[in-house]
Amino acid sequence: MTGVASPGKILEADLTTGELAERPIPQETWERFLGGLGLNAWLLYLHTGPETDPLGPENVVLISPGLLTGTEAPTSPRVEVTTKSPLTGLIGTGNSGGYWGPRLKKAGIDSLMVRGASEKPAYLVIDEGDAYLRDAGDLWGLDTYETTDELKRRHGEEFSVMTIGPAGENQVRFAAPVFDKQHMPGRCHAGAVLGSKKLKVVAVKGSQPVEVYDPEAFDAAVAECEKRIRSYPAWKARAKAGSMGTIGVTEEGVDYDEIVGPYLRRGEPGVYCPCMMETYYGCSLLANVTDGPYAGVDVACAGLTLYSGAASQYGIGLPATFYVNELCQRYGMDMFGSFFYAYELYMRGIISEETMGLRLELGDEKALMDLLRMIAYREGFGDVLAEGGRDDRWRRV
Repeated sequence: MTGVASPGKILEADLTTGELAERPIPQETWERFLGGLGLNAWLLYLHTGPETDPLGPENVVLISPGLLTGTEAPTSPRVEVTTKSPLTGLIGTGNSGGYWGPRLKKAGIDSLMVRGASEKPAYLVIDEGDAYLRDAGDLWGLDTYETTDELKRRHGEEFSVMTIGPAGENQVRFAAPVFDKQHMPGRCHAGAVLGSKKLKVVAVKGSQPVEVYDPEAFDAAVAECEKRIRSYPAWKARAKAGSMGTIGVTEEGVDYDEIVGPYLRRGEPGVYCPCMMETYYGCSLLANVTDGPYAGVDVACAGLTLYSGAASQYGIGLPATFYVNELCQRYGMDMFGSFFYAYELYMRGIISEETMGLRLELGDEKALMDLLRMIAYREGFGDVLAEGGRDDRWRRV
């Protein structure tokens, strides 16, 4: 039974020994924290400390769905990824949607703890009630899209795939894992930690229903929540524009339809996330670029507002921004990394073309894409930028 009265289960994966152990979460812990971020923060506190090296085997990565994940509750298909951050030395945590969290809960697991470090690349499969480790040598070096396609080919389309990309493998300090290509728990910095542990993938399949304590009362609460969501007066505009809508208004008064509309299409509901908000919030909007150098770009557009605003400051518009976002997803690299900090340093004359090996001119789309690759693979000055940076002006936007 899932509920406050029923303690959950944690799967501990020790990559040093190869041991996989399923343990009950103590009743008191379960009642206090309920899953998700609360549970992760508590477990991180118990298992790490000031002396813990974020990129050492003693660090842990905690991946926990919320209490209601896997049920019919609106907005509930979420999962929290938490670790001791290699960028800040403090807690690093991020939240992601999609099918991975619900499938973990439906496999009977309420939390996954990854500890230790493997000597060679490995991946973890959680198949309903069974869990096992496999060699990932042939996957190491693939981007997140390639890895996801290969795992689904091997194990089946019913699996959800969390994977790191080249940025995580190379321990870029703001790297993040990617769920099923289109979901990233930003600002968790766990991609670098998973890379240090040589864990490439966690693939999950779960299909058992998540039970609730009082089904009748729960269904009534879900119906009331859905009713309130549908009565929200702005949902139709949000469904049309998603998060992208806010970049469609300029000082000249040009609207969303003219700037953003031509580059978006509506995906099939339920493809990227099992949440009713996919339709109401515009999460099912996809890039729709049919010609030019970015034709066929494969990225969902729900979370692009802030990033698009940042890119536009440096003269990068649509549809190039879509492809820049796809590259971040493929590399497994938080889109709020040190990229724009590098632009600030370049424009202030602190670093130069000689330092960078390229010119970071405003509006040069290829230069930004080259910069992303340099950082993901730690090439040249990208090795310095991969250590992270802070752009105070952008943080205030």
